[in-house]
Amino acid sequence: MDVSTLRRALDGGDPEALQAAFAPLQGPFLPEVDTEWAELRRAEYSGDALTAALTLGEWLRAREPRAALPLYRQATVLDPLATAAWQGLARTLLGLGERTAAQQTYAQYCRTLAQELAAEPELPFDAFVQAGV
Repeated sequence: MDVSTLRRALDGGDPEALQAAFAPLQGPFLPEVDTEWAELRRAEYSGDALTAALTLGEWLRAREPRAALPLYRQATVLDPLATAAWQGLARTLLGLGERTAAQQTYAQYCRTLAQELAAEPELPFDAFVQAGV
């Protein structure tokens, strides 16, 4: 993970620079190092990667919606509990006319909440995809 390039791109606010910095990201930061310091950095940099994926997803959703899908999917992997990632994915699918896929995304989000937190979503599907719009 090229953390410094990603951080500069996040700070700069230029979506194209952010896209270039995010594209080569491959896995966690220093995965072979098993220390508390490395774990803290991994969590921090994973948060940066999530922010980048969500920012790029939103930017692309308005321009090239299909290109936003892998970013939102990656965001759900980076943080399976990130509601914004699941919402972005479902909204993008709805915008592409793929209501069934959007509902399946919501169902997966519900399963994830149940497995990870023993919780249910606060909103039904239609309100879920509209929340925060």
